[in-house]
Amino acid sequence: MEPLAQLKDIHLPEQINNYPLSFGWWLLVLIIIATVVFIIKRVKRSRRQKRYQQQAIRQLQNNPVDNHTTISVLKWAAIQYFPRDHIASLYGLQFKEFLISALPDKHRNDFAIMSTESFDTLYQKKSKTNNQLPLDTKFQQAALLWLKQALPPQNKSMKIDKNGPIKSGIAA
Repeated sequence: MEPLAQLKDIHLPEQINNYPLSFGWWLLVLIIIATVVFIIKRVKRSRRQKRYQQQAIRQLQNNPVDNHTTISVLKWAAIQYFPRDHIASLYGLQFKEFLISALPDKHRNDFAIMSTESFDTLYQKKSKTNNQLPLDTKFQQAALLWLKQALPPQNKSMKIDKNGPIKSGIAA
């Protein structure tokens, strides 16, 4: 008899269905889950922080408002992000200085130029024929600039004292 005739056909072993994953795969799954949870939390926090900013922007863009209403919207938005007891007591030039100091340096001059006239005429006596201050498009643009650039505050170390905002220990 021939030795090759005695050999049997090659067959594969049965499949193993339930074998445990190695430690590295479990670690990879945990890292992926932690990363997804972290990203979801960051996105939710970012949306929550920008919610008041977006409401104020919509209010200014959708409704033509006078200067007094524009300032009210700015104050409302500032109160949402900065200490209420400090912001609520500000008005006129003090409030304008706060708004300017809350902006990044590159936008301060633009905001100051666009808003100076409106803040200067805010508390002047109104004429008898016109009980509202006129709609000032420059001031609305300045308000939109402030809402988009200053909110939410990027500088975590921005502190408020009785004289106004202080950034990183240096008076603004």
